[in-house]
Amino acid sequence: MHQAVETLKCVASYYDYVFIFSEVNENCLLKMGVKNVQCLLPCYDPNVFNPIGYEKKFKISFLGQFDYLFDILGNTRKEYCLELEKEFFHDAFVGKGFYAEEANQVYNESLIALDLPIMSVIGPRSFSIGATTAMLMLPSTLKSNLWLRSFNPEMDYVSFDGVGDLKEKIKYMVKRPEECLKISQRMNKKMLRHTYKERFKEILSLVLN
Repeated sequence: MHQAVETLKCVASYYDYVFIFSEVNENCLLKMGVKNVQCLLPCYDPNVFNPIGYEKKFKISFLGQFDYLFDILGNTRKEYCLELEKEFFHDAFVGKGFYAEEANQVYNESLIALDLPIMSVIGPRSFSIGATTAMLMLPSTLKSNLWLRSFNPEMDYVSFDGVGDLKEKIKYMVKRPEECLKISQRMNKKMLRHTYKERFKEILSLVLN
């Protein structure tokens, strides 16, 4: 991580303003003397990710790389995915290399969609999921204050503590599809403030003022 931040500092030094969605890296860069660093939440493209009326084919889906990076609880993405496939078999969709409209379709065909942020840093995938009819699930170990100020666990998405808790909560929620839909609809409304257009407005207001 230290080497990555050092590299980021070299790049950031060429710009008058730096916008980043990792609060950890923001603090590191500020301590390293980089000026005008601002942490903002990621965003999504509503022309790609949006609610569409596909019937639900999957109870749970995860799209992403099956890397071996550990989360704060000591689990890897691969471990999570293997457990999902073993527990839910044909009702789970686990894949990588899915992007844009193809990913939007998978999410909309899923009752629940899982995101496993690396190093507990929220990324664009959560925003893509939040813009669809899938209910978003995230680990409770998130360290993003910006995210937690904007979205409410159990109201806008469902959080879990480790693999065992994830499986139990999926089993509980799939029996309550109407509740899943209500949670995803609440998230859909909040996501309207996190499109590319809205985020660029926020960046311009910071640069011009």
